[in-house]
Amino acid sequence: MARDEVNSGLIKWPAAMQSNAPTLTRFSNGCHSACQTILAALSSGLHLPPDQSFANHHRENQPSDSGLKLIYEPSLDRLSDVGDNLHTDSGTLTLLFYDKWGLSAHVPSQ
Repeated sequence: MARDEVNSGLIKWPAAMQSNAPTLTRFSNGCHSACQTILAALSSGLHLPPDQSFANHHRENQPSDSGLKLIYEPSLDRLSDVGDNLHTDSGTLTLLFYDKWGLSAHVPSQ
């Protein structure tokens, strides 16, 4: 769900999600707010001047690539049962909500 489409009212909700559209919109906006808070904290921690703040690249009045992706994956008893799910997250930040396991990242050798 592209955040711009949700906020502009242009999104075409699937029938199964129409009744939950207000909740999903609030959740999407809450995630965006959390990301803005994280970006501000990172900028502050790195002592970036205001004109170089990460938040400058995520302004409210500019088009955005922000979005919300909902993925359903059936739970598996063992991590070894998971097939290859290699992918690259796009964007500046990814918020991941999951009940089990953890997130891993591969850093190529330098």
